[in-house]
Amino acid sequence: MKQSSILYENASQTVFLIDIPTSITLSQELSRTQQLQLSQPEPPTSTKKRHLLSTPPLREPYPSPPEPKTDAARARLLERIPLVEREYHANLIAPLVRGGLSEIRGCYDQEWCLERFTIGAGKESRKRSCEDAHDDYDGHGYGYGHGTDGSQPPVILSSTCTNHFESMAELSNAIVKNTSQQVALLVIPGESPTKPRVFTIPALSNFLFCTLSTSQPNPAQSLIPGLPQSHKFNLILLDPPWPNRSVRRSRHYNTQAYFDMDSLSRYIRDILRMHLLSPSCPPETETQETQSKECIAAIWITNAEKPRKAAYDAIHDAGLVICEEWVWVKTTASGELIMPAEGLWRKPYEVLVIGKRRDGFERRDWDGEVVRRVIAAVPDVHSRKPNLREVLERVFFGDWGYEALEVFARNLTAGWWSVGNEVLKFHDEEWWVSE
Repeated sequence: MKQSSILYENASQTVFLIDIPTSITLSQELSRTQQLQLSQPEPPTSTKKRHLLSTPPLREPYPSPPEPKTDAARARLLERIPLVEREYHANLIAPLVRGGLSEIRGCYDQEWCLERFTIGAGKESRKRSCEDAHDDYDGHGYGYGHGTDGSQPPVILSSTCTNHFESMAELSNAIVKNTSQQVALLVIPGESPTKPRVFTIPALSNFLFCTLSTSQPNPAQSLIPGLPQSHKFNLILLDPPWPNRSVRRSRHYNTQAYFDMDSLSRYIRDILRMHLLSPSCPPETETQETQSKECIAAIWITNAEKPRKAAYDAIHDAGLVICEEWVWVKTTASGELIMPAEGLWRKPYEVLVIGKRRDGFERRDWDGEVVRRVIAAVPDVHSRKPNLREVLERVFFGDWGYEALEVFARNLTAGWWSVGNEVLKFHDEEWWVSE
């Protein structure tokens, strides 16, 4: 029986507790659902166990969350937040969060995360992530919008020998494919001639290392460089770089100046229109007869009115309806919120908005109600979200085959397509240890 990242799950699948490092570690291997769709026998499991390096789990809530210092300052801030937004968080999400955590506490009496292999002191600050390497090449003919026509053939990695490249620029705007059920190793020169950078690429994964832009020189060109417009997916998961002044100041994210809120919403809409499968499409091959007819778009949003409206608009304008919202609740190792749910500047949760194709609802007896689920997890390295493949498969796909695309991805997932200039962020071997 395969290990699971889900530490607790209720019978109705509306409350989950998952371990973030384990969810990412397990996503590097094909899931049971994915294995069922393969005609080849399952490859032997490696005896060498790999662990993702993480930050120590938070033991106590943050002592002084960033909040207005006086009642007058709080009142002024409340006046700037639309009433509908205040009611959404106070009357809908906050009670949902408290109820979900209370249910887990009543049924689960262990630590809320598994043992972690933690980063050595100073290691994170010394790491040079792959998005920084990509910045070296921006403006030198490798970024989207600099003349690439998407016609270059895909780069096929070998799983039986090491794949060497001179620089990350060789992979820019090219489809890179691992067609094997085994991992592939990708090597580029490092800062030291004697210490190259090694990246582990999961089984049957495909990625596009590229800078996504809303400015298209040719309207007929694919929104994602190199990805054919005809390629359709059952699941499209997006973690957009929502415009945010405080995030830009922190420099944690490689924010894109050309992504204003409206253009980003339109860009997401167009990706969903172009690449999300329609449930009415007949199977093109016999193998696709076992493929799920679910057509799901899932968008991570921040806890502000404008990103939520932009995500809702993108989903609606793409011909979908919002069917679910998943709330990732950030807790300590003992199950306490990392900060108060009533906070105005920052919330202890993030929301994933999920939409479905309208034309698929009648035969699924969808009643128009938005299903809300709580996914509790102890935070890890900054910007590292839980990998939700296991939960998505349980809730939407069961044993049906499916194809998935993750846009603005920060890690690869076995069997999925991943797109963005941070797709290899956590695949450098410096992030992993083996037993």
